[in-house]
Amino acid sequence: MKIKITAIAEEDLESLEKEKRERVLSKLEEIEKKLTQGFAIEKVIEKRLKNNWDPILQHRVGQLRLWLIEGERVDRGSEKIFLLRVLEKEQQLELRGVDVNPEAYL
Repeated sequence: MKIKITAIAEEDLESLEKEKRERVLSKLEEIEKKLTQGFAIEKVIEKRLKNNWDPILQHRVGQLRLWLIEGERVDRGSEKIFLLRVLEKEQQLELRGVDVNPEAYL
C-alpha cells in the first residue's frame, strides 16, 4: 500500500529540521513496507482519532504527529494512504476541539 504525501504535508515536512524530516520519511517507508506485507492498518498505525477527528489516523514519531487517512475514505477503491499533516505535538494539541475536515488537506 502506497503513502501519498499531500501538498500541505509536504510543506510541513519542508519546515522540519533535516534530522526530523529524515525520521518521518523513514517511518513512512516502514509503514508502507508493513502494509505491503499484509499487516492490518490497526497493527501498523498507532491510533484512530475519535469524535470530530474521525477518520484521521495518527502515528507518533518522537514529538511529531503524523495524520493519515485511508484512501478508500476519500476515493472508493483507492489503496493509498494519504499523509495529511506532520505536526509538532503542541500544534496537534492546539487543534483539540476544532472540527477537522480531512478533505481540506487533500
